[in-house]
Amino acid sequence: MKNRTGTSALSQFLLSHSSCSPTVLALSITTCSHTNTSNLTINQPMNPNKVIEEISKELLKYRWDYFITLTFKRKISDREIHKLMNRFTNHYLIEGWVWCREFTTLGYPHLHIILSTRNTHQVNRLHTLLLQWGDVHLTPFNPQRGGISYTLKTYNTPNLLWDMKQPSLPIYSKLRKKYYEGIRK
Repeated sequence: MKNRTGTSALSQFLLSHSSCSPTVLALSITTCSHTNTSNLTINQPMNPNKVIEEISKELLKYRWDYFITLTFKRKISDREIHKLMNRFTNHYLIEGWVWCREFTTLGYPHLHIILSTRNTHQVNRLHTLLLQWGDVHLTPFNPQRGGISYTLKTYNTPNLLWDMKQPSLPIYSKLRKKYYEGIRK
């Protein structure tokens, strides 16, 4: 079912429960079947892998520009990661994001980030910002490569650290572009 802003019920649920542990969320979410009108039907409890699958399907409806891997230069706390990511995701070029933290074999925090930007021609500014914090691998997002599922792979683990903000649906981006083109004339 759609709310007034056009976001699906599953999206609203995920956004409102983003601070829940994966166990609480997996117990709270129920199996969803989407019709072609994006209605949401609640059927039965969903296992955690199904949660990742449903989140991935929902997020693939949006326009994503980049898949980023960031490995921090040093061991930092979850609080510090949140602080840095809040600073990064509030950058004027960023429209939406999904990120999850995992650890390298040496114990360094390592993030997978899916990003939607307002201007892909200025991505070097974002790359430079991330380079301050660690090693960065930035590639164009390709929905066929499973980047969303890969980013969410730690979703069912204890001590999950993640955040997300969905960008506008593609139709809204097109309408906004037409609107601003009309103003310029």
